Amino acid sequence: MVEVAGRERGDPACELEGFRVAELEGRVTILDKDGKVLAHIGTNDNAAEYHVNTTPPSVWKPDRFYAPHGITYDPAGNLLVTEFNQYGRLTRIVRQP
Repeated sequence: MVEVAGRERGDPACELEGFRVAELEGRVTILDKDGKVLAHIGTNDNAAEYHVNTTPPSVWKPDRFYAPHGITYDPAGNLLVTEFNQYGRLTRIVRQP
């Protein structure tokens, strides 16, 4: 199991290089195969907006997550992140060569 200290998380997505963890508190964490944190994507520092399912699309920003929950890869290796909210949101992060 992958643990990210002090954060509530969804299920991780795995690949040969490591793990990607959707955290309900408004970010995705990238870890290497040994569990070392390499980066965070889409960090939302506004506590009123994350970990709730009522943040409306009118305040969404493309570079932030609000309640990422599901995470996987498409056949091209792009990261797909779904969010727990009443409106539905799917974000595709294109893999860079």
